[in-house]
Formats: sequence, structure tokens, C-alpha cells
Amino acid sequence: MTEPNPGNQPKEPANWEGVTASPPLLSAETLDGLRELASADDPDFLARLLKTFIAYNTEQVKRLGLALETEDRKSILQISHAMKSSAFGIGAEKYGSLCASTEREGHSLPLPKLTVRIGELVKAFGETERELCNLPELKS
Repeated sequence: MTEPNPGNQPKEPANWEGVTASPPLLSAETLDGLRELASADDPDFLARLLKTFIAYNTEQVKRLGLALETEDRKSILQISHAMKSSAFGIGAEKYGSLCASTEREGHSLPLPKLTVRIGELVKAFGETERELCNLPELKS
């Protein structure tokens, strides 16, 4: 029996640790679903959504860096949670998975490992942003 997947959202992996293959950068299925939400009355829906995602997450990445500098783990967990939700909402699977693992393990990871994890998360956001900017909705 298949578990329900409301909104056809990509499922958050239970644990990517020890898995050699990383999730895809973007989910074509999720993006196609978002394209279907655009209507004749609102043809720029997806472009606005993606621009909002990029702007919001750019700010969150900055906040995450400041929280790491001050070793504010509570803020790291809260910011990671918000970023995870945002990422999975637009199909940014790799970035969302790194946000999820940071949220899940951020309270217990030693600081050097947490620093590496956040570095990976920031890199994945940059890759995601570049890929999104290459979509037809943002190229015009």
C-alpha cells in the first residue's frame, strides 16, 4: 500500500546518511504540478513563486550563517525547518534534503560537522538557484 502524498510533494527521505546517491536537484514532477496551477488569469504565477523562493532563501542562508557564527543551534534548527518547507514546496529536493538533515541532526552534530553540513546546504542552494534561473519561466 502506498502512503498518501498530499499535494504530490516529494517525500522527505527518512535518512540520507550512508546513501551514496543524492536526491535530484529539482523535481520535474513538482515543477510541472506548479505549472499546472498557473492560469490564463495568472500566467506569471510560477515565475513569481520561484523569485520569491530565491529571495526568501537568500535571506535565510544569511541568517543561517549568522546563527552558525554565534553557535545558536535553536535558530539553526528553526531556520533549517523553514528552508526545508520552502525547498520541498517547489521541488528543490537536494537542497530540501540537506535542510531536513540539518534540522534533524543540528542539535547534536559537533560544531565542525555542523559547519560542513551548512556549507553543503549553502552550496546546494546556489546550485538550485542557478538551475531555477535557467527555467523558461525565469529566463524571460
